[in-house]
Amino acid sequence: LSWPPTMFVGGYVSLFMEILRAGIYALSNLTNLSGYAYVTALLDIGIIASLIYTAIILFRRARSYIVMVGIALLGLLYGFALLFELYLTTLVMQAFFAVILIIIVVLFQEELRRFFERVATVGTRLQEVTSTKTEQKRVIDGGLIGEIARAVAQLAQRKIGALLIFPGEENVDRHVTGGQMLDAVISEDLLLAVFDPNSPAHDGAVLVQSERLARFGLHLPLSSQMERVAKMGTRHTAALGLSERCDAMVLVVSEERGTISLARNGELTKIQPDDIAESLSGFFTQQAEREARLNRSMLLRNLPQKLISLGIATLLWFLVAFPAGTVQRDFVIPVSYQNLAEEVVVLDTAPAEITVSLSGRGRAPFESVASENIQLVIDGSSLQDGLNVIRLEEGMIRRPTNISVVNMHPDEIEVLTEFVRRVDVPVEPKTSGSVAEGFIIERVVVTPKTIPVLVPQGIEVPQSIPTQAVAVDGLIRNRTETVLVEPPAKTRLAVPEQARVSVTVEVREADLEP
Repeated sequence: LSWPPTMFVGGYVSLFMEILRAGIYALSNLTNLSGYAYVTALLDIGIIASLIYTAIILFRRARSYIVMVGIALLGLLYGFALLFELYLTTLVMQAFFAVILIIIVVLFQEELRRFFERVATVGTRLQEVTSTKTEQKRVIDGGLIGEIARAVAQLAQRKIGALLIFPGEENVDRHVTGGQMLDAVISEDLLLAVFDPNSPAHDGAVLVQSERLARFGLHLPLSSQMERVAKMGTRHTAALGLSERCDAMVLVVSEERGTISLARNGELTKIQPDDIAESLSGFFTQQAEREARLNRSMLLRNLPQKLISLGIATLLWFLVAFPAGTVQRDFVIPVSYQNLAEEVVVLDTAPAEITVSLSGRGRAPFESVASENIQLVIDGSSLQDGLNVIRLEEGMIRRPTNISVVNMHPDEIEVLTEFVRRVDVPVEPKTSGSVAEGFIIERVVVTPKTIPVLVPQGIEVPQSIPTQAVAVDGLIRNRTETVLVEPPAKTRLAVPEQARVSVTVEVREADLEP
């Protein structure tokens, strides 16, 4: 609980990415489809199809089919130029598509912002779906729709202008300005009082959230469809403008004609007073049940657009990726081990390196791949004591997911192992010669005092490990030397770097007899 939230979330993200990589790696080890389409190629097509589908939906909501058709025609022209190797046309089209992203962002910044907002709030919407259904049910069953319908009908009869906002799944806060907080239970009298011509906020809109009137006196963005709103008043233009920018529904009452209109999804429709309750009920019911419908019909929803996106992505893959061809390269890689138990020691690997032939789509997969990024990894948990003959398999080769294994030479290796025990054995310092006359060795100190030693099964653990002898001939003062240890036969050091120890010989003058 004391970890920073970012560290906690980052750990889960890292774990998720590792699991994802492992899954993709496992899939990439499967055989390719007729030697052409790899699993990663299917993933490539799926990503591009998703992007194209998103673009189609954005263009459709923005009612800019003509722009989408123009870009699609240019894309087909580019594909035609690639197919027939039209150098100049290809060069010009590449320059155009290099800036097309900037053009799209400039032209459709509002639609792109709306899309990213919806993506960012997916988790929130999934968590709140239950509470949303409960709130909508209270609105429907609690008679509040009747209160709203009667108030709107009276406003229309009296020719009093009104704007009522009913949010959908998207947040409307960034689209509205001004207004005052109210947070009151909706009633017919309250709505009539808010839109009373003598009220200072009667020209603004009210925001209805669940069963409460949250804010009043709000100002809405105006519609950009000038040809449609030329003969409409400001209220209708504002209602249509908000419905173009989010999925909210807006009820608008005309002050001049006393008519009632409903704005939703960029469309403005006149309704009769008797239809108000039905329209509100349908909207609330649809919002409450939308999540369930999406789960049941996710694949069938916008099916034509999805099929078109998949077709375009597949065509692009065959035009761009497929002509790149299959490139094959050989790598000489070392043998490495994982899951090797502490008691298992690899004495020899024959051969220590193998030659592996890898293939990928075009040269791009190999441009950033070095030999150290490709490894043959043997699972040490399956090794037995003695000689092991291991048949090499494709799954043992660690490599990028967009590269497949064609061949390995040799196709098997021999691994000689030995099962040992790790024991800490005392170090016994040795000296040679005699100190100067009149001096004696007081003590000999060795650092470290013990060293971990690997002792094969069936071999007796040595009582100590001697060091090389430290010469003390004519010694009259303390001496410290670094010497090697000499492990007994058939044993070896667990850490070869600890083969050198420090030996200190301390001397002093001998006591004289009286």
